[in-house]
Formats: sequence, structure tokens, C-alpha cells
Amino acid sequence: MGLQVNSIAKNVSMKLWFDKKSQFDTLSIKLPKSVKTKYKIVWSQQEANFIKSINNFLNRKKYSSHFLITNDKIYKQYSSFIQQHFLGVEVIIIKDGESHKKLSTIEHICIQLNEKGVDRKTCLWAFGGGVIGDITGFVAAIYMRGVSFVQVPTTLLAMVDSSVGGKTGVNLASGKNMVGSFYQPQKVFMHIPLLETLGKKEVLCGLAEVVKSAIIYDKEFFQYLENNLVAIQNRDQDTFKYLSYSSAKIKASVVEQDEKEGGLRAILNFGHTLAHAVENYFNYKKITHGEAVAFGMAFATFFSAKKNFISQEIYTRIINLIEKLELPANIDQLPEKNLKKKKAFLKHCLVAMAKDKKNLNGQVRFILIHDIGEAMLPVAIPQIELEAALSEFFIDI
Repeated sequence: MGLQVNSIAKNVSMKLWFDKKSQFDTLSIKLPKSVKTKYKIVWSQQEANFIKSINNFLNRKKYSSHFLITNDKIYKQYSSFIQQHFLGVEVIIIKDGESHKKLSTIEHICIQLNEKGVDRKTCLWAFGGGVIGDITGFVAAIYMRGVSFVQVPTTLLAMVDSSVGGKTGVNLASGKNMVGSFYQPQKVFMHIPLLETLGKKEVLCGLAEVVKSAIIYDKEFFQYLENNLVAIQNRDQDTFKYLSYSSAKIKASVVEQDEKEGGLRAILNFGHTLAHAVENYFNYKKITHGEAVAFGMAFATFFSAKKNFISQEIYTRIINLIEKLELPANIDQLPEKNLKKKKAFLKHCLVAMAKDKKNLNGQVRFILIHDIGEAMLPVAIPQIELEAALSEFFIDI
């Protein structure tokens, strides 16, 4: 299979038309006509606007009831807000963490919905980060063969990536997001001040996906990240709104052309093939999704340079940005410093990647790049070549 450069994603400069100082902005996602789906993402910076948007949706007569799904950690933090502004909405609380993103959690929620007499006109609310969004969306997709759901992301990762595009699902012991569906929300409410409560690790987790969006689709956005590191590190609200809007705009542009990953949407997996294997190695603990993605992007960039798809200058710029954002770009920056069992780590990653859902005809496929802003469609990598490249990247195991 020859290499194929994705011309649609090549050197695209997104012309973002929202006002950084505005308190209320929207972005519409229009999917292919055959799907007949369109929904809006709404940004707010003033709590009054956020609450007004929520109330307007709750008061829609098309829904018979509303259920909010969140985790114990988030509910502890936002219980007063939820009780005050989600009047009449029942809350289902699950345990926090990626390790609970599994089929038993889905069954637990579905049983509760069934016991409460939920019907097909019910609307579910995902109030939380990426895990809550993925779980709630999957429940919405399968319960009674489909009910409506809304996203209220509370983490940077969810605001810049997971709440947009309709991917839902859970993990299996053998791999990440192996069971799921494409199911779009009715609306996404982005309230930037929710990010103020995040810890540093959670912010970095989201920044990795921001960097990914820039690398695969928009050279000017990448330059913006390079030139605004101080504002990013200081968590400036206008800057974070810009990061969220820009990343969502890029993802929307891709998803509108390819909702179910038949081609172009695959570029959104840049860095994720190795990342999912790394997360699995650490049993979805000790390392965040974003940290794993950053490490995966570093390898994909290294591999792109090794195959002479990109220059050394491009390679250096990408690695420098990852490291300046304090994300892992080499093996010694992962948990369990220096990973004494590097050979076992390598073997685990190879086995996990061999089961990756993006594989085709038994071959591991990677998203590589031709330039910043120019991603390539999936490239099949022979096992021997992949093992050699990983060994070199891990520094001569």
C-alpha cells in the first residue's frame, strides 16, 4: 500500500470568527445529509449565560425527563450548582477514573434508568470529563435503541476533543474504546470558568489534544501555541477559550466530512495508536490520556522524521513544544522513571498495538505527518520495522 497524503488537511489555516471578548459564542456541526444531524456547541464565560442556556434546554417540551450522569469526584465539587440549576433532574453518580470506563458501568447505569421508568423521550446529560462523556453517550446510543444526550464538559480534554464528534464507548481489558458507537449529542455547553478548578495534570491532559489538532491540521494554530506559552501556562481564560474553539473547529471540519472514520477522520488518531497501548500498560492509572498521547505524538513525529517525511527542523519544533508544555516526549518522562523493564514495556506495546481497532488486514496503521498542518492517511507499518523504530525511540533497549 503506497503512502497517501491527505490533501484536504494540507496547510489549512482555520479562519476563526468568534470574538475572544464575547461572553457567548456558538459553532454548528453539520453532518452529511444522509445522517440528518446538526447540533451546536455553545461557549460561555459568564455564569448567567451558562445557566440561561441550560434552563432553555431543560424547558424544551420535546423531552419527558432529564437525567444527569457524573462521577463522585465531580459531584462533590459541583453538587450545589447541580441541585440549584438542574431542578427536577435526577442524578446518577458513578465512580471516578478511566478504570471505571467499562461495560459493567454501562450495565449499572442502564439498570438504574430502567428502574426509574425512563422512556425514549428522556434526555441524558453528561456532566464531567471525557470518561463521563464517552459513557453517557454510549448509554444514550444503546438504551432503548437510542435516547437523546447533551454534553457539559468540565475538563480541558473534553472541551477541546472528546465532547465533539460523537465517539462514545468503553474499554476492554485488552484495549481502549474497543466497544462503542458513533452517536452525536443534541448540544454541547462549554463554560470556560469550569476549567479554573482543574489540577495541573488535568490541564496538561487537554493541552496534548490541542497540540495534536494543530499538528495534523493547522500550521498557524501551531505557531499560535508556540507564541503564547506564557498565557497558556497562566490559564488565561480568553486564551483557553481560543484553544477550545480552535480545536473544536478543526475537529468539526474533519467530522463534517467523515463522521464514522472511513477516511479523513483517521488523522484525529495522530499519536493515539501508541498512546492507547501505553495507557493499557499502566492499567489506565499513573498516566493520563493526554500524557500518553503526547508520548505517542513524539514517537509518530520521530517515525515521520526517520522515514524522511519531515525535516529535522519540523521534528525539533514539535518535540520542543511538547516538552515546553511539560508533557512527556521520551520514555524517561513516563511514570516509573527510566522504566527498568523497557523490554517488557516494548513487548506489551507491540502486542497491544496489534489489537488496535484502527488496524486493517492484520497490519498496524499509524498516522504520520508530512509537515505541521499536513497529516497523512493511515500508513501500514510492517511489524519488523515498527519494532525497530520503537526500540530506537526507547533508546536502544
